[in-house]
Amino acid sequence: MFRPPTSPGTSCRVRCRIDRTGALREVGIEQASGNPAFDRAALRAVYACSPLPPLPQGYGGSDLTLHLEF
Repeated sequence: MFRPPTSPGTSCRVRCRIDRTGALREVGIEQASGNPAFDRAALRAVYACSPLPPLPQGYGGSDLTLHLEF
């Protein structure tokens, strides 16, 4: 992941929703860092991981929402 120059302690939270197959259905910044380049790099990191592994068969929902801290 490309990490743009930031001050120590810079972080953002990305919210994403995946379906049963592991495909991304929604991705967005839930809490911005105040540094747009950092936020874009976090989003790119999530997209780079797609597709994710499928959800376990025992999982009862049709999708899963993740909150990822960068």
